[in-house]
Amino acid sequence: MAKVKKHETEIWFRPDRDDMLREMEEQSDMTVALFKALADAQAEHAHLKEKLEVWEAEIAADVRANPQSYNIEGRATDKAVAEAITRNKKRQKLAAELIEAGRSIGYCKAGTMGIQDKCKMIEGLVYAEGRMWHAEPKIYGEKGESMKERSRKKNRSKVSRDELEDDE
Repeated sequence: MAKVKKHETEIWFRPDRDDMLREMEEQSDMTVALFKALADAQAEHAHLKEKLEVWEAEIAADVRANPQSYNIEGRATDKAVAEAITRNKKRQKLAAELIEAGRSIGYCKAGTMGIQDKCKMIEGLVYAEGRMWHAEPKIYGEKGESMKERSRKKNRSKVSRDELEDDE
């Protein structure tokens, strides 16, 4: 089961071996939920990155127009403009939000890789269960003897026909 809130995901990686069908059905729901969360995180990251770039361009223009209001003496060089932008509290806040959005992308990617690994694990368990199912002895004959019973009876005593004829 996956519970996806805004970039928060809970995943249980221990499948219920007694109910593999339900586990397989839930995997698709969890995969869809995680990929939606990843898409949302990527969209939010792109939006914040664009917002930061626009804000930096606006501030750069303002710094060049009014260098004295940003404590720049004389002409506003590229280095002085970059330092004024970096020192700005709003830019620091936007940069922190951008970093957090990038972290959300990382968490969502890790979750999607984890759920894909869980899907492979469940497929392997189902495959193994199927092999065990088909590896069991089948029922043969009118009496319904299994292969184990037949082989036990066969190996119980091996007496040749010659020995039987000698006894008579």
